[in-house]
Amino acid sequence: MADNYLERKMEDYRRGSNATRRVLTHSGDTPGTLRLKLRPRPVLICGAQPCHESLVVLLTGAGFRVAITSADAAWGQKTAQRTGALFVPDGTDAEEVFLRRCGGVAAVRVDAEQFEGSPKAYALRVIAQIVDADER
Repeated sequence: MADNYLERKMEDYRRGSNATRRVLTHSGDTPGTLRLKLRPRPVLICGAQPCHESLVVLLTGAGFRVAITSADAAWGQKTAQRTGALFVPDGTDAEEVFLRRCGGVAAVRVDAEQFEGSPKAYALRVIAQIVDADER
């Protein structure tokens, strides 16, 4: 039985029927993939809402220290526990609290209210803010 299997595979190989090739760019990625190397910085997301959770997951997964402020304390605490972010309730001085937690490294402040649109576009705008802060 094994011989038949190997013979069929060899015939398929010679015919070229299983010759599937992945198209890759010169960097080894699939087309449409963009890789950025950023220095992990503290990011403070002010006024976060449940629609911003994907951004928190993206940034914490990439190694950024993230703090979120939100009027919805229950959602903020659950999100912080799930993602490893820091939740700071609205009404407190979030920047000062986060600055102490990060050892004095200034955080990139992101105001969630100013961004609208799809989560991907929102994430790209936040990454642009981080890049701008790195260049300063």
